[in-house]
Amino acid sequence: EDPDFEQEKGEEEAPGVEEEEPKARVVEFFGGKRSFELEKIPHVGPVDAPHVLLKFFDYTCASCRDMHGDLEALQKAYPGQFCIILLPTPLNRGCNPHMTNRMPDHKDACEISRLALGVWRKNPESFEKVHHALFERRPKSLAQAESIVGELVAGFDSAEALKDPWIETQLQEDFSDFRLLTQNSPKMPKLVFTDATVMHGISRKTEIFLEVMTDKFGVTGEEGE
Repeated sequence: EDPDFEQEKGEEEAPGVEEEEPKARVVEFFGGKRSFELEKIPHVGPVDAPHVLLKFFDYTCASCRDMHGDLEALQKAYPGQFCIILLPTPLNRGCNPHMTNRMPDHKDACEISRLALGVWRKNPESFEKVHHALFERRPKSLAQAESIVGELVAGFDSAEALKDPWIETQLQEDFSDFRLLTQNSPKMPKLVFTDATVMHGISRKTEIFLEVMTDKFGVTGEEGE
């Protein structure tokens, strides 16, 4: 099933003058209603990439796993061109109050998303490999997900990490966006572009996804080399 789209050399410093710190990169979405400081939010890809995408997903969602593969293929085809902001949005009524009636609950979705966000906060340098592993190794339970994290992040204390109030605050913000996006289409995952276009669901083939992204952003193989 195809996805749905909607349109939404420098001079020397003078004595006593301190060099200004580089400004953090902030990217806006939804017509400026949401903004993200890239260094402070889960992401994969360089923060100075020319193209930034926003992904709402669930680690236990099969279509989200397919989209993960599509985005990996995109970043491999065009290295350095894309940064993906990652917003885990569990499909479970235990934490997500905006599930529609037709959406089934996904077992342990809330807990696995919190676990991944805990890794981002405590060990951000390990987040990317944990993120990939949670999709590629397909844990069927929270215990299996915890085992993956324990294997990849030495000394990770999940109980301590999950005390961070930022995790619940971030989830609630993501759920609010999810509620609005789901009014237009229940399909997951959701990929949001800075021009307010939203892709609901996945492409039939990775090749089709790459063609869509290539046309939309005007990237070429030469840029990706």
